[in-house]
Amino acid sequence: MSKGHLNEASETLKTAADAADGEIETRLRAQAETLADLADRQFGADHGRLARIEHALREIAADAEEPIAEQIDEAMAAITAFRGTIEGV
Repeated sequence: MSKGHLNEASETLKTAADAADGEIETRLRAQAETLADLADRQFGADHGRLARIEHALREIAADAEEPIAEQIDEAMAAITAFRGTIEGV
């Protein structure tokens, strides 16, 4: 399974965090770190964990300005692509 998608999502969220401030910046950096950590692990990225991350990102996007929300959507597309490579649900 290709963890490059998780790294891509992490980098996209870091870029979005650079453009954000306050709580949104903090939350984006935390999600970026989580994705980078999952990409580095041999195991640990399952559908449930990724669904929770996607849910958190949807909440952040709802509170973010349009350019940042668009970057969050890009990151979510990469997560969805990764989810297509793992077994289960």
